[in-house]
Amino acid sequence: MGNACSRAEEVLAKLKGILKVQRLEAPQREAALNLEREAEEKVLMGLCKGINVGLREAVSRRNVFACLTDETMVWPRCSYIKLYCGDELVGKDVYDEEELKRSKERGDIVAGNPVFYKEKLGILKERTTERLWRP
Repeated sequence: MGNACSRAEEVLAKLKGILKVQRLEAPQREAALNLEREAEEKVLMGLCKGINVGLREAVSRRNVFACLTDETMVWPRCSYIKLYCGDELVGKDVYDEEELKRSKERGDIVAGNPVFYKEKLGILKERTTERLWRP
């Protein structure tokens, strides 16, 4: 596995906008998970507590790489965060300016890039004991 990991690090390091790549060992993964657990105990955006499913999934993988990026990194223009309350999608992050504009026009709550769907806000009020999770 060493050669494959070294090769993956080399490929990642050559991408524009990536300054440094580091393979995370078990103690580093556990530290990241512990920091996230601490954050999850706080209320997310004044709504409810959250669970970062994506981070949990990432640190459970056999090989995990952390990348330090700068402003030249070109990120895909897709949603990285989906906000669920129970099994209901209540919002997501949006990076398309036109979609953000349409969301505002519909009356959704736009907080920068996170968008909370107006028709789902009642769910957040009803389910105050459930966690908001982000896959």
